[in-house]
Amino acid sequence: MRIYDFASFTEDKRGSMLYAVNKMNRQFRFAKFVVDFEDNTISIEIDFPISCSEVGGIAVEMLFRVMNMADEAYAEFMKAAWSN
Repeated sequence: MRIYDFASFTEDKRGSMLYAVNKMNRQFRFAKFVVDFEDNTISIEIDFPISCSEVGGIAVEMLFRVMNMADEAYAEFMKAAWSN
């Protein structure tokens, strides 16, 4: 599952955003936060196993988990984007 352009930032905030992304990558084990320096955006990537008999339940569970991670991470990214 990938969420592209989850957050964006200005060029002068690259260092603080990279620090925030690294912090989130250490905090969440199975999610990967990725910085795209060409677009100055952050994306989220998460891989999860799917068995053919349980695809729906697993997908819903992973969606809830990604939403919880995104809520926490977004606050951290906005702190980095708006700090001095």
